[in-house]
Amino acid sequence: MTSPDHKSHMAYSKKGICPPGYPVSLPRLIARFQWTDRYPSPATVTLSSGSPYTMHADFWNAWDQARLVQLVDYCINGGRHCT
Repeated sequence: MTSPDHKSHMAYSKKGICPPGYPVSLPRLIARFQWTDRYPSPATVTLSSGSPYTMHADFWNAWDQARLVQLVDYCINGGRHCT
């Protein structure tokens, strides 16, 4: 399912529970970037997109699809917190 704006058919869960009308769970990816030595100072860094706050990442799904289906069924659809 999709929508013309590619986002109005999506909703954030609340405490891991999808709101009514949004029955399909999706995995959440978190990427954290940390300056370890503060040199150069983040205030002096400029990315091609602007300030360091404009940093982004891209994701390519290269998982073994059979294993991904298994994990989605067991962890996400099963309501389990898997590590």
